Amino acid sequence: VIASFAQPDEGCSPYTVTFENTSSDYQNLAWDFGNGLASVNENPTTTFVGPTGQDTTFMVGLMITTSLNCNAFVELPVLVHPSPTANFSLSKDECSHPAPADITNLSTGATSYEWDYGDDQFSNEDAAIHQHEWSSTSASPIDYLVALTAISDFGCEDQSAIPYTV
Repeated sequence: VIASFAQPDEGCSPYTVTFENTSSDYQNLAWDFGNGLASVNENPTTTFVGPTGQDTTFMVGLMITTSLNCNAFVELPVLVHPSPTANFSLSKDECSHPAPADITNLSTGATSYEWDYGDDQFSNEDAAIHQHEWSSTSASPIDYLVALTAISDFGCEDQSAIPYTV
């Protein structure tokens, strides 16, 4: 008898995986996900949460038992990358027109950034502090949603957004 399951790809924390049991001819099974959780479902789902700032390998084990009380065990790693934390601040000068703001990127764990200033202007600015100017011809205040996507080397992403009124 052989215990087996499809090895999942690596992922970003929190990483939800549905395991595919490929074992055959068994009567009972038990999963240990290595994250403090377990299951007796055939194709269970669990979520792996790694600590901030470091890769974490969870060892996932599957034990099967046949009707003749024979056991088989398999253990495979699941690699979970940390997700960055997107965060920034705006120093607003909403009384000026055009309305400039100093944008301070406070993100952690990211190596690239995608900015959406809410005014059809976009940037990949990676400076810790940069400036953007909003302008409007409207007599009424206009609300913009400034959004930042922070991206790690592994493609893990996080987003943050702050409203800005001109």
